[in-house]
Amino acid sequence: MSNLNAEAARILREAGEALLQCADRLDTGQVASAATGSRADFTGAVHLMHQSLNQGGKIVITGVGKSGKIGEKLTATFLSLGVLTLFLHPTEALHGDLGMVGPRDTVLAISYSGCTHEVLQIVPFIRARGAHLIALVGNLESPLAQFAAASVDARVAQEATPDIPAPTTSTTLALAVGDALALCLMRLRACTPTVFANNHPGGALGQALYRPAVAISKDMSLNLALPTTPADEPDRALDVSAAITDTLSQLAPTDEADDTPGLTSDHDPGLDTRPFDTPPDSPPCGRVLPSLASRTAADC
Repeated sequence: MSNLNAEAARILREAGEALLQCADRLDTGQVASAATGSRADFTGAVHLMHQSLNQGGKIVITGVGKSGKIGEKLTATFLSLGVLTLFLHPTEALHGDLGMVGPRDTVLAISYSGCTHEVLQIVPFIRARGAHLIALVGNLESPLAQFAAASVDARVAQEATPDIPAPTTSTTLALAVGDALALCLMRLRACTPTVFANNHPGGALGQALYRPAVAISKDMSLNLALPTTPADEPDRALDVSAAITDTLSQLAPTDEADDTPGLTSDHDPGLDTRPFDTPPDSPPCGRVLPSLASRTAADC
């Protein structure tokens, strides 16, 4: 048992070290690829998402395998913060789901290798629609990173068990970095606990946050059907009625000013908020966009 405890502790320390190393890279703005001059651009990624939302667009997150599962969780996180976000499975994208990607959207593609064939297949179609592409990768020299408008560095030294390199430490870091993207975007969007509570009324978290955040319109009529109570249990009927009355009084609107900022933003005034004007056939950052459909992991 002690050996298993020690192994579990080592695995957790590996993950913790990967998080700290990534944080250090963000602090220093370290260049991750000296060969190509590529630099991770976390701030640029956040601003691209913010720009999409300001212009009526949305966030689309894509990935397959374990990266896809991380993408699904991040989609839920973005939604809870009031950010319109959809998850796009790359295979389904090629069979009609590309219809969810619009010209003012930003697509966050997650692939540790940056060479995932299914993800690379949809890159030309994303660019052709005029949407911006963000790559969350472990290799800034990869095709996905090179053809993204902004790349986010999520590399790790190794997985938790190098002899069986199942995605473990890398997916933990991808999840944490994705959460950081969501929360930094939340800062630009001026999201408050009220906004979050309105999107998360269920569960223990909802019980803690929802009641002070929800207001029922004075014009809304509520048809509440009280349960039938036998004649010899009048007190029970009174208890139910009192409970409902008490709940409604707590949810009723007050004269206090609404502190919900809606979609207002205190973003950088220097941020370009003009509509996306990327021509459908224009590659990102002036690069020539080759056909990525034939790229495989062997090319990386």
